[in-house]
Parts: sequence; structure tokens; C-alpha cells
Amino acid sequence: MADNGKKLKDIKADLDHALIVCNENKERINAIIKEFRQLYPDISVPSSSEKIIFDKNLNDDLINALGVLPPSKLKKLKKEYTNSVPAFPPFDKYDIFLLVLLGGLAGLAEFLLVGKPKGTKWVPKAEGGIIPEGWLSERIKSFQLPENNFLSKICKVPYDKSIISEAGITPSNHRLLSFAHDPSVLGLIFGLMDIWSGGMSGVTRNGQLFHINTQIPADAKKMFFAPLIWLGHLVSDVTTPMGLPPPGWSLTQLLHVPAPGAPGNATIADITRLMYEQGYDFRHYLAGAIVPGLVEIIISVYHFVRYSYPKINKTKDNIITPDTALNQIDELQMHGHKKAMLFWGHATAAAINAGKVAIQGITGDYLSAARSINISQWQMFALRTIEYIHYKYRNKTVEQILANRPKINDNWDKLINNYPIYCLMKDEEAPGV
Repeated sequence: MADNGKKLKDIKADLDHALIVCNENKERINAIIKEFRQLYPDISVPSSSEKIIFDKNLNDDLINALGVLPPSKLKKLKKEYTNSVPAFPPFDKYDIFLLVLLGGLAGLAEFLLVGKPKGTKWVPKAEGGIIPEGWLSERIKSFQLPENNFLSKICKVPYDKSIISEAGITPSNHRLLSFAHDPSVLGLIFGLMDIWSGGMSGVTRNGQLFHINTQIPADAKKMFFAPLIWLGHLVSDVTTPMGLPPPGWSLTQLLHVPAPGAPGNATIADITRLMYEQGYDFRHYLAGAIVPGLVEIIISVYHFVRYSYPKINKTKDNIITPDTALNQIDELQMHGHKKAMLFWGHATAAAINAGKVAIQGITGDYLSAARSINISQWQMFALRTIEYIHYKYRNKTVEQILANRPKINDNWDKLINNYPIYCLMKDEEAPGV
């Protein structure tokens, strides 16, 4: 590599000398033309072209082509190259205005529509806190059916045993401690297993896993309709006073570790169980989804209306042309712009919820503050954060190449303008490197 660098410097020195000689010859030619015009003013003779000037800045670029620049210079060039394309297009004033407006709407929905869940008979009479019960949460929970409703009679399941003294299972917590009552994929898996085996699987109040047989295994007919029986039983339970736990909530009963800031060394399992018993059920979880739903819908509609994605130029045989690549990069950038807006929209909404929890915690009621957490919002914020980070650190090689292409072309133009004789030589005439 060092030899190549020396050769390149020698070529540059030769070119500099050739350019000097060329310019001197042009000056002599121009002097002769001047004298000729004085002797024969009626004859038009064109002047020679302008003097060729060498751009000294090209020296670094030429040497860099052979990798002989000092490390500091290479580091600077690499930083300039990698920063040529931002991970996300910057927001303009309209984007920022929408995010601020959306933050205000999310705050109103968080405090007025979601609030805290409507209490049950297990809520302490001396409950503190200044956040009211959410209007939407209260409306959803106001529709109730008796425990022994029509669907519960049709969709009888073996895992609905409400009292198991040795496991600490009671009518108020049996749906939380049995995995099949979880309204998620986890619940479906254990629901099918329990229906087919005629048993009940879950976790005891002390955090121990268990499985007990409660009846004779299901017949072929019940085994075939097991998914519908599981779903029907959940529907029959969701409108009862205790409702169903939020999705995945039964897994928290395995977390017998101290909850941050909880009084009396209460564990995470204790806090989540009390939250459920005090009204934080699947219906309040759905009410909380109104906030991330607003963020998703408003940003998606705004982005669709304001930004039109460029159409990809399709050529015969699906050959990718520079225009096709540029269109794809533009679409990729717009996709990233939307992801960035969704991330900051949910970050704002999550921060508002954190503020609501802090306000509720001022009174010193730990459970009241815990019941103000919007699980739906934090789940969506976690999802958009993962997407944001993944997109931020994506491979941008193609984007950087296309972004640096005009600069490369400009430098080539300078090279040709400064070394016209060398660049116009035939291949066999050009000096080897």
C-alpha cells in the first residue's frame, strides 16, 4: 500500500510538471496569436483555452483511494460518511405540533377516560389518591352478567374450581391463579391442556406451580370443540363482577420478589394480585388501550394524508435502476419517519401516565398508585421502542452510498477538469499505478 502511495505521489508530481509546461506553452501560443492579430486584424483567430488550475484538495482524495491517509483523517472521513444519512428524517414544525397536540389529547384521555379502575368490595374504605375513576372504564364495567349465566352453563370447564385451601385459591383470585383463565395465548394453551386432561393448572398463592385432576378427561366431542369451549368460558367470565385478569397477569404470580417501594416488603405477586382484586381487570385493561389507540390512529392518518410514498419504478426483467433505488430509499426514510413519530408519541403518552401514577402516589397509597398504571400504554411503548432502536441501528450502507454519490461525482468532475490530459489518455497510454 505504501508503494502505491509513493507511485501516486510520483504521478501527481509528473502531472503537476506537465500542467506547468502546458500552461507555459499556452501562454506562448496566446502571445503569438496576439501578435498575429496585430499584423492581421481582419482575420479572426480564437484564443487558447483558459489556464488549467490544480485543485490541491484533490490530493487527499486521491491518496485516500489507496488507503494511505493518516488514521485521524480516515476517522474524520468515516464519520462524515456514516453521518451522511440520518437514521430518521428530522421532524418539521407540523410534525412537532401534531406530537404536542397528541400529548394533550393523550393526557385528557388518560385522566378522564381511563383514570383508575372502579373498585370492588376488597378496596379499603380509607383509600387515598386524587385520580377519579375513569369514565370509559366505568362504562365498560357497568355491563355485568351474573356468575351463573347462559354461557357458563354451556361452556363448563375443569379448571373453574374456585376454592383450593392448600393452594390459597379463593373465589376472588382463582381466575388469576389458574393459567387457563388468562385471556392470552398462554391461557389458550393451558385451557386446551386442562380441558383435554380434565384438570386445572396454575400457581399457588406462594408461587408454586401445580396441576390437579378435577374430573374425568374430556370425551372426543369436547376435545374437538375445546378452543370454542375455552373462548366461551372466558366470555362468560369477563362480564362478572371480578372479570378476568389482564393478559399475561397470571405469570406475575411467579414473581415473589420485593416490589420497588412497596410497604411491608410486599412482593410483585402480592401487588398484582391486590390490583386485580381491587378492580384492575381485563375490562380496565381494554379501557386503557384507548390512549395508545389514539396515538396509533392519529399518527397513522396524519402520515398517510400528508406524506405520499413514492411509487417504485418497475422496469422490464425487474432490473434495479438508480431511480428505483432512490425511490426505495425515499420510501424507507418515510417509513422511518413514521416509526419515529410513533415512538415519540407513545413516549409522551407513557410519560403522562408516569405523571398520573406519581400524582396518585403523593397521598401515600401505594396500591392506588399501582392501579393507575396503564399497562396497555406501556406495552405499546415497549413495542415501539424496540422497533425504533432496531430501525435506528439498521444497515444504512446502500443509503449512504446513494447519499454520497453526488459528492463523488463532483470530485470526479474536479479531477477531470484539473487533469484533462491524463483523464483523456487511452488506457495503454496512462501510467500504471
